[in-house]
Amino acid sequence: MTADGDMLSPELLRTFVQDAHLSFLIGAGTPAGYFSVLGGVEDALTGIEAAAATRPAKDLARASVLSYFFETVLGKNRDLVQGDLGAQPTIDSYGAFGRAVNRILLKRRSTLLEKRVCLFTTNVDLMFEVGFDHAQIPLNDGFSGRFTRVLDTANFGTLRFRTSVRYDQRSELPTIDLVKLHGSVDWVVAGSDDRVEGDPPLTALHDIEDALKPALPTLVTFDEPKDVTADHALSTGQEADDAVRAFLKTFDRLALVLPEKTKFASTLLGRTYYELLRRFANELERENSLLLVHGFSFRDEHLRDLVLRAGRTNPTLEVVIFCYSDAAANDIRCLLPETATPNDNFELVSADELDLTMLTHQWLEPLAFDGDAASKDGT
Repeated sequence: MTADGDMLSPELLRTFVQDAHLSFLIGAGTPAGYFSVLGGVEDALTGIEAAAATRPAKDLARASVLSYFFETVLGKNRDLVQGDLGAQPTIDSYGAFGRAVNRILLKRRSTLLEKRVCLFTTNVDLMFEVGFDHAQIPLNDGFSGRFTRVLDTANFGTLRFRTSVRYDQRSELPTIDLVKLHGSVDWVVAGSDDRVEGDPPLTALHDIEDALKPALPTLVTFDEPKDVTADHALSTGQEADDAVRAFLKTFDRLALVLPEKTKFASTLLGRTYYELLRRFANELERENSLLLVHGFSFRDEHLRDLVLRAGRTNPTLEVVIFCYSDAAANDIRCLLPETATPNDNFELVSADELDLTMLTHQWLEPLAFDGDAASKDGT
């Protein structure tokens, strides 16, 4: 495992990409230029459930934390899809990333590998959808249907081809699968079988906001991100009233794996989330696989365990982790010790403010445009 990427160059990465099944794992740090990172939300929700308090008191505390989560992360997606100018730099960075990935697939020389990439993300926001839409890069999000969109994980892995009208020649088109491991703000639980349906108008977010307004006077407020703790949320000793309970019920319509330590249990119990995790594990277990990681801290225990297990059992897997800073690299290195990576197939690349723009410009565009980023034509 390298600490700073000295052993890895764009040229060496090019050889990996040309001959490997390519996947990305994208975490909350990637869209942090627009969306707030979760901060203490996960620890707060976990601490509330473990506290010695009544269920109504826990419900009030949980609703308070979820209100903060809604205001700082979930609710901002409405502004995003409505063209918030403050989101444009992040949208542009996602679009440039999408164009680079699309071009890498177009230029893939091997005829034995499909022109497909999997984008796995723990993020529930819509930045990928908006950014790729602006860049006119097709995404396969796993949904089928026009008016009633239903998630079907069997749709992932579907390849696209184009046939020439004159000579019936068939050519494969790039396919980018977007697999949202923790759900999405435009996913809702519907039907007696708890199927996941798409909610493009974000109706559920509007309903949550409407349910939140009458509950706000009762909820605990957090002045700063550091205040988001279980102790602070439980500090009033009050209990949930009808408005708070209505807010929680409305919130639970979203098909999300909430950021809390117990999410592993809910992930395994939910058929959809189990299928998504299984697809992630299967991609890592394929021979000659390459996983590029950005914005992911590896503090998510069950995903960290999946990646580590794949690294141990699949010596042909290469994992390259792009870290935002040297400090972030040090934190990740502690979570991925050499004793847990015996095949030496994990590499860390760090730089000062290695955001998505830097990842795209310094690492992906040289692969997509043969090292001449100035020659890119935006296709």
